[in-house]
Amino acid sequence: KLSSVELGNNRLISYINVENCINLISPINLSLCYNLETVKAKGSALTSITFPIGGHLTTLELPATFTNLTLRNQHGIENFSMESYDLINTLWIDDTPGLPIEEILLNTPKLDRVRIVNTTWDVSSEENLRTIFEKLKTCSGIDANGNNTLDGIAVVTGRINIDSISDELLEELNEVFPELIVYVNGQAQFF
Repeated sequence: KLSSVELGNNRLISYINVENCINLISPINLSLCYNLETVKAKGSALTSITFPIGGHLTTLELPATFTNLTLRNQHGIENFSMESYDLINTLWIDDTPGLPIEEILLNTPKLDRVRIVNTTWDVSSEENLRTIFEKLKTCSGIDANGNNTLDGIAVVTGRINIDSISDELLEELNEVFPELIVYVNGQAQFF
């Protein structure tokens, strides 16, 4: 019957488990829990969790009901799983390695707001990169304050690693996302 969780600025908590709390629909604010390492929420009805900016997160197990996934400056994530990405409409990944960004972007049919910055991620094929690129072109961007960008274009910077890419797709990527650097077999590619 748990329907809400309030933790305030609990700097000692490192582990939270709200798995299978089906009445837990209110977002949880963990932004001041800087020593948090593990969050397990599968089976709950949470739509979002406000994570700390920076910290020690290593394990995230999230429910299929999430609509907003925002992770900033979390460098220690080793275990990430989500029951489904179907409901995510807002994605903000900032300087957070260790996430399956390709998987997330390929499996978010409702995605409409995106900010992926200062993050390196891998793409397994040019076909997948093309699918991701076409999706990102339809999404609006999020500025550093969490507001929609004025130009209405997804904000994507950082680095993508891929085995091969055509000049055509590379040119399109450079045109739409000029601050996104594509590395092919360890070599930066520019058009």
